[in-house]
Amino acid sequence: MRTVLFTAALLLGLAVQAQSDKIVGRWTGDDMGEPITLVFDEEGFCTILSGTDVVGGPNMDVGGFPGYMAYEVSFGDPYNFIDLNVYLKEDGSFLGGMPGIFTLDGKEMHICLNFNGEVRPSAFVEDDSLWLTKE
Repeated sequence: MRTVLFTAALLLGLAVQAQSDKIVGRWTGDDMGEPITLVFDEEGFCTILSGTDVVGGPNMDVGGFPGYMAYEVSFGDPYNFIDLNVYLKEDGSFLGGMPGIFTLDGKEMHICLNFNGEVRPSAFVEDDSLWLTKE
């Protein structure tokens, strides 16, 4: 019985990892007329490139302190959840984040983030949504 449960847990873990791997890469789109790129790397860091601005990634300045932006995803129905969270490097303190929802269709992502860092969106809001294509 333990072997069956262990095997089931292992397969479920591999399925979740395979789903999470789908988000890894460079995703480009348009944010109110400006090009934007979200980069999700294999280590769990997210970097946002908008014009000449670079936000997040494994090395970001957070009010004069070294920090980083990480992402977490969970897959569900009808939407997948994503969180872009900022932490201090020194002690891993959580400083804030942007909860969101997203859908994936091959190399197309529709993502909606709450830029105020409050409640996760329950639907796609046009002003807070991006259509992105995986490069």
